[in-house]
Amino acid sequence: GDVYKRQEYMGGTIDNKRSIADLTISPDGKYIVTGGQDGTVRIWSLVDRKLIHEFMNAHKNGALSVAVTPNSKTIVSGGGNFDQNIRYWDIQKKQVINSIYQAHGIDVRVLAISKDGKYLASGSSDETIKLWNLETRELIHHFKDAHNCDVEHLKFTSDSKYLISGGYQRDVKVWDVEKRELAFSLKDPNYYNVRSLIISPDNKFLIVFRQGASVSIWNLQNQELVFTEEKLHNGELLGAGISSDGKYLVTGSADNLARVWSLQLNGASLSKANKFDVMLLELEAMEDELDRLMEMGLVL
Repeated sequence: GDVYKRQEYMGGTIDNKRSIADLTISPDGKYIVTGGQDGTVRIWSLVDRKLIHEFMNAHKNGALSVAVTPNSKTIVSGGGNFDQNIRYWDIQKKQVINSIYQAHGIDVRVLAISKDGKYLASGSSDETIKLWNLETRELIHHFKDAHNCDVEHLKFTSDSKYLISGGYQRDVKVWDVEKRELAFSLKDPNYYNVRSLIISPDNKFLIVFRQGASVSIWNLQNQELVFTEEKLHNGELLGAGISSDGKYLVTGSADNLARVWSLQLNGASLSKANKFDVMLLELEAMEDELDRLMEMGLVL
């Protein structure tokens, strides 16, 4: 979902002429990168909380997706309806350095980069996923008919072995990157749209957030559903993240609250009583608390 044009963060604000289609934080923690519905890619400093640069008219009909390479040197962005292009931007030189033209048939709704820096994955409203060589920009594989809906979410496991995808439909799919094939599908009891996918740091669990602020937790080793909760917030979920140690989960909602949850991931199983502990705290854009979350290693 969109993050609207005036987004408060860490005591500062991000102002866009139109709503933000996508937002990511660079792996080195120095930058926030946004893709705007106005077609502009923007770089913000997390150090002094100021706008560093705008890549104006980066894409037609919106810059729908942004990602940053593991070395935090390059931004990769995808275009909106009938733009179809993927572009590479040098953060230091502040210029476009490469492009993949007509990457998809309609748009580039989502991008993901593997942690080892080898792969770029792209998803589209054409219902397909493409796997690219990040460095050479060569197409490695085309997962045709990946979903019977727009592909809106892509995540690589931290070992770069699997790619997980989701969209409007019930199924979340897990793809084997090396074999270039579907490993398995997870049929969630909740039919609503996927809003966010989070993989635990040890790659053992997948947390699926859906429309209506519901959540499901899956064991990826045996494909078992180990926890589900229908409503975490009174408003729609806008974003979620997990701490680097896998002990805390943070959720942000249209009810104007950010909530931090104690997450119990004990080995390869979760006991029902401890899957989601009580809410630890509720935040209302308080700078000191948000700074503390950053120090805890939460990826927002």
